[in-house]
Amino acid sequence: MSVSKDKFFSEELLEVHRILGWMDLVIGSINDAVCVVDKLGNIIFSNNYFANLLATQRIFLLGQSFNEAFPIKQTESPLPEYINIANNVTETLKGEEAVYEWTNKENNHLFFRVSKQILPNSEQIVYLIQNITSEYKLSLMKNNFINLASHQLRTPMTVIMTYAHMLSNEYAGGLNKEQQQLADTLVSSSERMIALVEGLLNIARVQSATRLIQKSDIRISEIFKQIHKELEPRLVEKKLGYSLSLDGNLPVINTDTSIFHEIFSNLIVNAVQYTPIKGSINVTVKLMNKKALISISDTGIGIPKEYQPYLFEQFSRAENAMQEFTEGTGLGLYMVKILLDKIGGTINYRSELNVGTEFKVLVPLT
Repeated sequence: MSVSKDKFFSEELLEVHRILGWMDLVIGSINDAVCVVDKLGNIIFSNNYFANLLATQRIFLLGQSFNEAFPIKQTESPLPEYINIANNVTETLKGEEAVYEWTNKENNHLFFRVSKQILPNSEQIVYLIQNITSEYKLSLMKNNFINLASHQLRTPMTVIMTYAHMLSNEYAGGLNKEQQQLADTLVSSSERMIALVEGLLNIARVQSATRLIQKSDIRISEIFKQIHKELEPRLVEKKLGYSLSLDGNLPVINTDTSIFHEIFSNLIVNAVQYTPIKGSINVTVKLMNKKALISISDTGIGIPKEYQPYLFEQFSRAENAMQEFTEGTGLGLYMVKILLDKIGGTINYRSELNVGTEFKVLVPLT
């Protein structure tokens, strides 16, 4: 009987070793760096990619401090500081992700997306480290180009628009019907270009790492009353119903006023633009888990299902939206998502074609 048990345990042990060896082979050969640290922040496992990144062998990394072996710093802070990402290991985390930078021994400046995950029932942390240097630098070049091009375009476009208005208003003499139509087309086209340039400049400004969040105490009701006042002429023109419902227990919210206003102005402007005449727009604000839950619903044209995965992408517009409102730039919802990320907010939506759309936004109270 004991021989049978010994044989059983021996086979079980061999199977465990086989599985561990297979896992080590798989994890050790993937093209992203993997590193596991204990509760003290010391390395207990790494794969080949991580060792190659540090120009060493895996065996020599065991027991080393993760922060000393791989002293990365976070890139998104206006004043970057070295971040100790192997601390506070006892707190419960669902997972964290951020972009970091590091200069290696060859003086190459590299960028990484670092994901941090605590292992279940353990104080050990797994880091998945993806080298995104090429993508990060390409994105930076793209943003710099858009910023420069927008600045260079704004002045000549403003001049063109000014003279177009002068022509349309007959400052240079009377126009016949055909000439008036041409002048009006020039005005609308130049205004559309100015809106696009301003949108690109706004995005460049928001994406700038040097922009600081300037928080102050605000009353949500005042922001939405101001937005309603700004849009009232358009609401009257389209005969749209507009309702604002506020939870009576709403506290003062501490956030960046200009960002908060821009987020919800964009969302409500979209609702106005894409809701047909005599439709309705409803805004509700409630308190939920120490956050403000803001819902903006309309009886508009809706968002086609095939377009929804691209809703928050730059320059993205659905076909029915372009037919309804030809002058859009496709930057509004992209801007909303960026601004919400800045203040720690989230956004979800549901939409049905030719029925309407509802956006739900969660914003921290502080």
